Amino acid sequence: MQISFRLAALAAAAAVLNLMGWAQASRTVNGEWKGTIKGPKGIGDIAIVVDLTKSPKGEWIGTFGMPDVPVTGLPLDKLVVREPNISFAVPGVPGAASFEGKLSPDGQLAGTFITGSSKTPLSLTRTGQAKVALPTANSALAKGFEGAWWGSYDAGGPNRYHLVLKLSRRPDGAAMGTFTNIDGDNVETPITSIDQVGNYLTFEVRPLAASFRGSLNTAGTNIAGEWKQGANTTPLTFGRGASINSINSVLPKPLEGNWESTFDAGTEGKIDFVLKLGHIADGTATGTLSNKEPNSKALPLSVILVKGNTISFDVGLIKGKFHGTWNAIGNAVAGTYEMQEIMTAPMTFKRPVSASKK
Repeated sequence: MQISFRLAALAAAAAVLNLMGWAQASRTVNGEWKGTIKGPKGIGDIAIVVDLTKSPKGEWIGTFGMPDVPVTGLPLDKLVVREPNISFAVPGVPGAASFEGKLSPDGQLAGTFITGSSKTPLSLTRTGQAKVALPTANSALAKGFEGAWWGSYDAGGPNRYHLVLKLSRRPDGAAMGTFTNIDGDNVETPITSIDQVGNYLTFEVRPLAASFRGSLNTAGTNIAGEWKQGANTTPLTFGRGASINSINSVLPKPLEGNWESTFDAGTEGKIDFVLKLGHIADGTATGTLSNKEPNSKALPLSVILVKGNTISFDVGLIKGKFHGTWNAIGNAVAGTYEMQEIMTAPMTFKRPVSASKK
């Protein structure tokens, strides 16, 4: 009887301790947190996962994920925990994403998720222990890898992408870098981790669920390897270049500004295009192509080549190509537009009426 009583007492004490432990855990931001935010129209809710814990040094660390995208394990930046208050930034997510919240008495982590000028309520529920998998520290970077590199690859279907890779060294010699998809969002994304051993380079870009592994050739002019994104793997070679614009021509002044054209897409009807041409500080051409629909996205141009009175350019995201000649008075560029390598049609860009009257 005495033994049974002692066992029962121990069991009761253990239960109390477990309850105390759970109550204590519910009053801290340490753990795995899950919730959803409302996505853009037609997208629905987007799942969010935030993991928060302390490092062996006692510092708060954490990661952010959107498993439906899929993006996981993005290291948090500017993480400030003054319980019950918490704030952090998520580098690599468009719109300079950040969160400001507070741990409520009922154990919810509630606050505001901010991207650009958009502010969305976000309530997170603690679902278990934190699973923080921070990237490995960047290795040192040999001088031969420093600088800007560009490459391109065919992603299948209508998609062809031009890429810019920038690598540099921190004061302590450790590697750092950014990655830009010119034909995608055209935004520099911080590289999550970089490892360089001899002629081999490996890097991971967690915001894109992507990684690259390749080797630098003897001449130091290109890095050839494989690009992995999600379940897809494709050969990719980066060549030297200040940017993707380094292969573009200098833009003559008569071509600067806005141009318009109506493209006959057959059964799809007619599409009104707007071509915008400009240049960066050294005169190198840049540009975008969009249509006049209210929600049209301006697609970056790449490989803008000018020779004499001819101009050609690619629209990588939709596998479009244009080649034409501008007339003597500089108010029209007539040529052909090839779309997705399956259709070619005449196309003439003209100055907008308001511009031609000036």
